[in-house]
Amino acid sequence: MMETLTLDERERIVDSALKIQSVRNSLELVGETKIPCFREIAACLKSVDHNLRAALGYMRRLKPDLASERRSNMVSSGTEPAGNSAQREKTEAGEDTSFPAEKTD
Repeated sequence: MMETLTLDERERIVDSALKIQSVRNSLELVGETKIPCFREIAACLKSVDHNLRAALGYMRRLKPDLASERRSNMVSSGTEPAGNSAQREKTEAGEDTSFPAEKTD
């Protein structure tokens, strides 16, 4: 059985997934004809992105979303940043708002 991720570890994985998405977007802007092995690189990045998301999803099923718990504490203490109420409502409705939707090719 896999160990439970800490909030810090989850944040690192989310940060890494966002960086991978940024690299994927940048490569697409440069174009396939200018980058050797473009398709292989794109496939590898897509796989990494998918696996990072799967790790977060797997851990989310094992343990309640720590970010939601932290947001609840911020709301109850009155320290929630402005504009976060819509995001909180999506999370409470069960939508995954950890980071942008995965790009499909």
